[in-house]
Amino acid sequence: VQAQTTVATGVIDVSLTLTSACTIETFLYTGASDAAPTRVIETLPFGNHPSTATTARASTVIGYQCSQGSSPKLSFDGGLNRGSTTTRNMKFTAGSNDFLIPYKLYSDNYVTEIAIDGSINLAGNFTISSATIYAEATIPAGNSIGTYTDKVTVTLTL
Repeated sequence: VQAQTTVATGVIDVSLTLTSACTIETFLYTGASDAAPTRVIETLPFGNHPSTATTARASTVIGYQCSQGSSPKLSFDGGLNRGSTTTRNMKFTAGSNDFLIPYKLYSDNYVTEIAIDGSINLAGNFTISSATIYAEATIPAGNSIGTYTDKVTVTLTL
């Protein structure tokens, strides 16, 4: 048996860095680029109401999971039919006429309004958590019957 000779020794530095991260659990991909995928929450369903109604309420749940100790936020833009710096609108078009129904978003049971381009703070605790978003529409008299819609972009940041 022939002895082996050691020529040199060295070390390999091994490391792994975990950074803060979040995922939104109830969103579905809509086919946008990998760098900034667009996702869609199920819906915020106000449902059907008679044209004589004056208000309508709805809610939806956004599930998320973020790193322990992180400080995530959900931000909400003004939607596609933004009326001003303070008004979100659902829109229905009949012929050349646009009809609008203003609505507000809330972070709790219709108490604390989420401003346009406003955000809500979430907990970063690594468990799958959820945030319920509430909405209330004020239905103006004289609006045309039809389906009123809007799309609000929701952004999760750390």
